[in-house]
Amino acid sequence: MKILNALTRVILPILIISLPFGAAALLTDLVILKLLTLIIAIGAGFIYLKKLHHLDFDPTDKYQKAIFCLVAAGIMLFSFFLCAVSIEDEWVFDYPLTKPVDSYGCYPQTFDAFQKGQLNIDTDYDLSVLEKLENPYNTAERRAATGEKFGVLWDRAYYEGKIYSYFGVAPIFLVYYPFYYLTGHIPSDALAAAIIVAATVGFMFSILWELCKRLPKGVPFLLMLLGGATLPCGALLWSTLTCANFYHLAVLFGILAVCAFFCFVLKAEGTPDGFKRRIYFALSGASVAVIVASRPNL
Repeated sequence: MKILNALTRVILPILIISLPFGAAALLTDLVILKLLTLIIAIGAGFIYLKKLHHLDFDPTDKYQKAIFCLVAAGIMLFSFFLCAVSIEDEWVFDYPLTKPVDSYGCYPQTFDAFQKGQLNIDTDYDLSVLEKLENPYNTAERRAATGEKFGVLWDRAYYEGKIYSYFGVAPIFLVYYPFYYLTGHIPSDALAAAIIVAATVGFMFSILWELCKRLPKGVPFLLMLLGGATLPCGALLWSTLTCANFYHLAVLFGILAVCAFFCFVLKAEGTPDGFKRRIYFALSGASVAVIVASRPNL
């Protein structure tokens, strides 16, 4: 009976906390459901054997820190698993682009423009048609002249005969360029989203660790781990990742920057005055700028 009660205390919270992971669309896939069940079962067994449900959080305990980092890494890897099941086409795009620029999302288009030393997006569309219109920004007038419902100007900016993307450039410089220099390719929207979500999870867990350090003693370590596992669900990272596109990338990168800000502020507050403390504060300030360069109205 004691074993049954202990298992109930361990398994039920995990099952409850794990429910947000099983979004309805994902649960229709038996492979994913089996994998989640296996992860939960292994986690429950490990928790019971190691008596983690009896431990209180101790920031000086290297064993707890290792488990905490392991859980964080596992959830970060789960981001790429969701990316794998949601990707329908390519993981990466070759560069130079092999298809018309018009066929890509705004971030590959902007990356291509920057590589060419310009701000405007190249297009095969005949922009001279728009230049002849009395008001090229009038959707009805534009549609009557071109016969297209939306066309290449959908969610793009038109100015003095050129087309621009109004989406923030932070993902370009902090995701697309590093990825390009490392691989020679640029990531698809889904892969870029997975990279962003994984980094966000890392910052979320770091924030959780810093906050728990400031709480009175007695914080249940297992509850802390389960709380960390729910953070991506609370921020809707998983649901966004399963239908990633350039609209969601802007929001995701803004969330990443917000988490980075709080993480660096907490680290700076807990660090004695000195060079390291100044670096943390500088990074927190830079994170605010990244929020604006990602999604100003976040």
